[in-house]
Amino acid sequence: MRFLPYLIKNLLRSRGRTLLTLGGVGVSLFLFVFVQSMQAGLDEVLTVRRGTNRLIVYHKNRF
Repeated sequence: MRFLPYLIKNLLRSRGRTLLTLGGVGVSLFLFVFVQSMQAGLDEVLTVRRGTNRLIVYHKNRF
């Protein structure tokens, strides 16, 4: 806890670098969560719901 004043002083001294770092961490976290959720959703669609809904389309003049 004795380093807290030094930490705050350095964070406020270079606001631009702090904001860029926090922005980068936020974007990285968002992308990670987005990709993981897309992967989990696709896995669920492809494994759990396989064969339940199927649509077969034929051309009108096929037969």
